[in-house]
Amino acid sequence: MKRKFLAGTRMQYLVRAHERETDPGAKMRLLAAIHHKEGRSIREIAGMLKVPRTTVNRWLDRMDRTGLRGRYRTRHRGAECKLGPDQRRQLVLDLRAGPQASGWGTGVWTLELVKKHVKKRFGVDYDPSSVWHLLRRLKFSYITPRPRNRRGPTPAEREAFKKKAHRIVVWYVARGYVVLCLDEAHLVLMERTGRGWFQRGGRAGPKAVVPTSGRPRGRTSMFGVIGDGAHMFRFYDKADAGNLRDFLLRVHASMGRILVFMDNASYHRKGMLDDLARETDRGIVCRFFPAYAPELVPIEPQWREIKRHLANTVCFDIRDAKRTVMKGLRQGVIKTVRMQDCLTARPSA
Repeated sequence: MKRKFLAGTRMQYLVRAHERETDPGAKMRLLAAIHHKEGRSIREIAGMLKVPRTTVNRWLDRMDRTGLRGRYRTRHRGAECKLGPDQRRQLVLDLRAGPQASGWGTGVWTLELVKKHVKKRFGVDYDPSSVWHLLRRLKFSYITPRPRNRRGPTPAEREAFKKKAHRIVVWYVARGYVVLCLDEAHLVLMERTGRGWFQRGGRAGPKAVVPTSGRPRGRTSMFGVIGDGAHMFRFYDKADAGNLRDFLLRVHASMGRILVFMDNASYHRKGMLDDLARETDRGIVCRFFPAYAPELVPIEPQWREIKRHLANTVCFDIRDAKRTVMKGLRQGVIKTVRMQDCLTARPSA
């Protein structure tokens, strides 16, 4: 004797579940179950819901076997991974260490290289698409790595600098100093061909072309400081010790007593900065970031924001470019980057 469809489920419960359901697919499957409970055939239900009969039959069979939880779509797990748990853990360690640690003559993993590595180390052959799914399953992403100079500080040395810098900042802020980070950038005005609106080629006419000379139309240097809510920028013909001194004096006149962190550029001479501190009665105090560690300098991303703003801006000469940058900074069109937590008086992360 054929068993009754959803024998232990009342019609009122089906109707209530259908009214409360928010998933469109599950709602339609519940509606098919209600119609079948009312005595309609699969052919009739398929015609009413505009779906194939085989689909309705599959819905009803699954709900009859598993109950109302069968109204939700089942996710197929796919084939089992060819690598065991221990092999996957070892592969993660190999990938973190980099290709050179495993004897490969490159510094970046690619799908083809991971495929060869898995074949050589574990004797398992993957196709490139399966390698992609394997790497995603192991929480790896296809991204561009950030270069880091080998002569730079170690992770332990970077953390030690952050802790020491935070203690220095707290001490100086308590005595009325404004904490700033200083850096310089060199801007070269080129005839750029950024994105814009042009009529397409083909029948509409020739391809979009912008005539350029291929030569730079000006060069300038820009000094800048950012702080916790404060910033100041100024253009100079070149970046040297004399212009650095002039810029620091202008910042001091505008902001008062300042503690300035800067990198180890050749013209950031400690003797000149010490003389400047004596002349201003320690109104300008300078400290240095570790050498070869641009990732510790919070103002570095500021130059990327400025150059991105200039990329699609029509500037006829270097003076026009300077006005464009200063106007963008003043109006907030160019984003001003924030200071790192270790260089503020707030609790360091």
